[in-house]
Amino acid sequence: IVPHQHAFIVERLGKYNRQLNPGISFLIPLLETVAYKISLREEAINIENQTAITKDNVSVNMDGVIFV
Repeated sequence: IVPHQHAFIVERLGKYNRQLNPGISFLIPLLETVAYKISLREEAINIENQTAITKDNVSVNMDGVIFV
């Protein structure tokens, strides 16, 4: 069973076979294995406060957030 907001990558005999989406899925024992478990949730990455000087010599403080 693949949980909500996750995806599993299945390998058959060591090679990529398919991606399992959330829900019930079946694997062939000994032939297929779950190689990777990927989280599909959004991650917020904070960018630290930075100071910049513009062309007209004005100091500006900037920070940001990146959603991946």
